Amino acid sequence: KVFDKPILDRLNKIMDLVQKSYDVMIGNLKNNDLRDISNAENAEVGSSYQGCYVLSVDGNEVLLLSPKPKTMNYADKTAADAALEAIEAALPECAVDGITGWRLMTVEEANIVLQHRTLIPNFNKSGKYLYTDADGKLRVGKIETSVSSGWTFNNGDILLPVATITMTEK
Repeated sequence: KVFDKPILDRLNKIMDLVQKSYDVMIGNLKNNDLRDISNAENAEVGSSYQGCYVLSVDGNEVLLLSPKPKTMNYADKTAADAALEAIEAALPECAVDGITGWRLMTVEEANIVLQHRTLIPNFNKSGKYLYTDADGKLRVGKIETSVSSGWTFNNGDILLPVATITMTEK
């Protein structure tokens, strides 16, 4: 049977997702395997922009996950306020050139990461990630089967910031 172009395009996208899922299962997926986007029209979750994983798309607003996680070393600053100072100082190390506004992910964004964790290249499934709760307070927890929440900050916590960018239509 002959398929028209829109159906073939959808079938090809499905096959790409199946292949990516298989690559993730066997550990073959790398950052450069994600489809790179250039504008809002072709932005979709699971694609990449300047090496960053696209977590969500809302019109022209695209939420990016940094490809540069930072393992924290608080140097005995494990109280929340002191830990936050160390995290803010470390954010530039996770930045990608040309993209501004890097920040801690919110708990809502951590839940998006949870949904896509098997597709995010180099995601440490057993790591403890830093995020902010609904009240803007610093939290740390695993993003494994659910987003766990904790108050205790330890060396080895992972800073994986996000940034929201506005893309042009074309």
